[in-house]
Amino acid sequence: MFVIVLITLSIFIFLEIRSRNSLPIDVKFVNASSEEMLNLLANATISDREIDNQFIIHNTALFAKYPLKNDINRAYIGTSRSKMLRPSWYGGVDSINASNNSYNEITYGLLLQAELVRIQFPNLREVFVESSMLLRRPNRLIVENDHKKYLSILKEVVVYSEKTADAPISNETVLKDAEKINWNESLFFKERKNFYFSNFLNVRKDESDKQLLASEQPYIASLSINGERIGPMNFQREPKDQLPAVVESNVKVQRLKDILDWYPWDGLFEIFALWGKANNVQVIFYQPPVRSDLYEYQLKYGMQKHRDDLIEIATKYEIPFIDFNKPELGFSERWDLFADEDHLETCLGVAYYLRGLELGYDDFKRSRSIVNDISIERVAKEASLLLKKCN
Repeated sequence: MFVIVLITLSIFIFLEIRSRNSLPIDVKFVNASSEEMLNLLANATISDREIDNQFIIHNTALFAKYPLKNDINRAYIGTSRSKMLRPSWYGGVDSINASNNSYNEITYGLLLQAELVRIQFPNLREVFVESSMLLRRPNRLIVENDHKKYLSILKEVVVYSEKTADAPISNETVLKDAEKINWNESLFFKERKNFYFSNFLNVRKDESDKQLLASEQPYIASLSINGERIGPMNFQREPKDQLPAVVESNVKVQRLKDILDWYPWDGLFEIFALWGKANNVQVIFYQPPVRSDLYEYQLKYGMQKHRDDLIEIATKYEIPFIDFNKPELGFSERWDLFADEDHLETCLGVAYYLRGLELGYDDFKRSRSIVNDISIERVAKEASLLLKKCN
């Protein structure tokens, strides 16, 4: 019996290691410079979960086609909460929206996106950085397998980490930890399709085997050349269409539970500040609002600690922090502005969101005020021009 168990375990370990080794990073990416990375990503092939998602590779491929790169001096870098921002509503051609979902797939994902945008657009001078609580990550290297291609650009930005007091993640960490086998999740079970006998006969093909160029990703067709979403939005959310209040079991609530335990986190926002100073880029932090039901859970699971840390960093580096996410500012109770509990994806919501960012940044430029709380009453008075876009 012992021999059978030993043989079975040995077979599993062999297959597990074989699974991990069967998914190597493309050698071209390993030591690529930042400029080389742009070309590699823009012309790379994607598959599996990179299809129908929006990651760094998709934005890089999209912006590679931008015709007047020297005209861009502003970028918005964020998560899905920022994807709906439409800076062209102001009539200018100087802004791009480089939001994506890489923030929780690789350490410093948003900073990697910002660095690639900076290289693509040499006159970049302002970067609005979403500073939501969900961006707080553990103080360790996190790299999904399909994000290993970004390690060379990660090695370039961790130099800013090494300038912080705690040096959360070093270049040595990136090099060493990236090669470690993480046994927390079996890759064999995730990648077992690679070992189907029919693969050796070349007779089995399914949707998960599909590959295409990043620039041909179907999702890109829903974006304009500056990264904005194309298409109409509901003006607002009628009461009958509003989603019910979230409860403890909601996945978005569950994602909040460990955040306070990860403190002091991975240093993302301080590193963003150092990156901005080093590259003559004005960084602007902003925290979008969430509905009042989700906010109660944010408060329960560490929102005040998150906000205090942001204010400390913003004050230290003289960076404006625009905060919409306080109940007294009036956004969280307006459920008609939200497509769900944490996305301002209605036309009215986007108009208020955009105008609020401009007002907060104007306050900083005028009075050098660091913390700028923007109320919905103030925004509503000054958003009439943007609301014309909703008609």
